[in-house]
Amino acid sequence: MLSPLDDRYFEKVRELHDYFSEDAMLKIKARIELDYFVALCEELKLELNDTDRHWITHIWNDIQTIHIKLYEEKTKHDIKAIEYYLRERFKHFNIPHDHMIHFGLTSQDINSLATSLMLDRFNQSEMTYCVEDILDCIHKFAQENKCIFPARTHGQLAVPTLFEKEMEVFISRINDVWIETSNFAFKAKFGGAVGNLSAHYIAFPDHDWTKFVDKFLRKLDIDREEYTTQVSNNISIAQYFDKIRTINNILINLCRDIWMYNSYGYLEQQVSSEEVGSSTMPQKINPILFENAEGNLELSNCLLDFMSNKLIVSRMQRDLTDSTILRNMGVALGHAVVAYKSIMQGLKKLSINKENIEKDLTNTGLLAEAYQILLKKQNIKDGYELIKEMERAGLNINDLNIPESLKENLKSVTINDYVRHIRDKT
Repeated sequence: MLSPLDDRYFEKVRELHDYFSEDAMLKIKARIELDYFVALCEELKLELNDTDRHWITHIWNDIQTIHIKLYEEKTKHDIKAIEYYLRERFKHFNIPHDHMIHFGLTSQDINSLATSLMLDRFNQSEMTYCVEDILDCIHKFAQENKCIFPARTHGQLAVPTLFEKEMEVFISRINDVWIETSNFAFKAKFGGAVGNLSAHYIAFPDHDWTKFVDKFLRKLDIDREEYTTQVSNNISIAQYFDKIRTINNILINLCRDIWMYNSYGYLEQQVSSEEVGSSTMPQKINPILFENAEGNLELSNCLLDFMSNKLIVSRMQRDLTDSTILRNMGVALGHAVVAYKSIMQGLKKLSINKENIEKDLTNTGLLAEAYQILLKKQNIKDGYELIKEMERAGLNINDLNIPESLKENLKSVTINDYVRHIRDKT
């Protein structure tokens, strides 16, 4: 195997073969041809009896891609191979009007619609499962590890926060993108040679072909691109890939933060006695699931970024550069799915190391913001400067040149006071 998706990571992406494999692509294209044929016959009032419809349904459910590939060896064209295969099946079952298969269409009508259908079904199933499961895992991880937590800005101890709130940040960010992505509306090109439906109108000028093809696509929950060349504009696909990249970037951020919290000793991993972290350093327990996820997310994003940039560009009315690129959608999305499942697996093996966290929570600098803002409240105009000098000189509240009552007020402030209002919220 040339790709780890078909070997090392196969179990994590097995379901994606139902959407993006060569076999799946040929089947969905053949089924579009059959659905279009039936709709065309109804539009033109070409008779299909119950027996004809029965056999068409049988063919639809039993697409033999190996036979299509045999035709493609001769035609060097997958859509023409599908047409010849279907015509052969029609003749076998004595289904009439086989000459109307693929009537008025170009291969890009089938390819564009198939691509949008595959992405739509992936988004409504596997992508939805993954995002909802990740959100659930992050939420459970946060709720099971509630604690006051030392926030770090620029890597330095800053202020007290809550660990569960910091995890909720990622849930909120993902939700903001997922609201727009979960019911994303895909579009497809379906209009003949260069999108004008000219062949349809020249053959049957009295029919409203625009209305016909719009209705045909809407039955499949796909919107039709009104103005195209021979190839789809691919704008919706590019927009969808950009949304997936945004989700991936949020999760890259999560992986890196988890990695850093682990390196500070704030988190610890649960491992079995048989697991090994290094072939030479037996003490090591590495955050490999989050490193694996980060790498796969970055690889996915590279491919998705390239595709979203490339697919909206085609020379004049058509070139073929998009064809081979679209066949790699499953690779780009497959690496994302591998990452999603690694993150979920990793979160289930993590827990808070309260001892290490509490050591950093004793740092008085965590309350410096609270001290200076309370001094300002009491009209100490240089309150910020007083606390800055105190912290940088390694002094304490007793060394401040302020009234004793204010010193006692500052001493009474705790990290619990600092986070009480967000604890109630989370």
